[in-house]
Amino acid sequence: MDGVNRRRFLELAAGTVGLAGTSHGATQGAFRFNRRMVFEDPDVLSDAYLNRIVLVTDTSEAEANVPSVGRCGFDDPWPPENVDAFQGLVVEWRNRDTARLFGTDRRVRAEKLVRRHLFVERRETPVELGTPFIISNVVRCPDGLVGVEANQIPGIRIETPSGNEEGVG
Repeated sequence: MDGVNRRRFLELAAGTVGLAGTSHGATQGAFRFNRRMVFEDPDVLSDAYLNRIVLVTDTSEAEANVPSVGRCGFDDPWPPENVDAFQGLVVEWRNRDTARLFGTDRRVRAEKLVRRHLFVERRETPVELGTPFIISNVVRCPDGLVGVEANQIPGIRIETPSGNEEGVG
């Protein structure tokens, strides 16, 4: 099942989402890192990937069938050996004002949450669990995959609707 209910979301991310903002204090107002990521196209979400949140929740075992990230439409080649595997959530969210993400109140309301295997560009600085990223560019990949470029923004707090205990999306 691709959808994530409210309880499962809280289990996966409750501690890590809040800590992502507090552990980076002084750099809260700036993008810290950007990464290229590839994941299976979540057909239960809209096609509007820009500004969607990707939350890295857990490490994953390197799989023998890592997708060919080199065949995605990124501007610079991405060698397949530079891939780390993670578990994560793709979050479709809504707020009254997108600009809030860059202010002091970084809460967003999750409309839908979908768990995905994330294949992330390996860099010298590893991705920390609980790291929220905002998708800034989307490229198409073969075989039902989506490639994104995403910027880390510390301190985002993802809230799920309190009246919906059965789940979102």
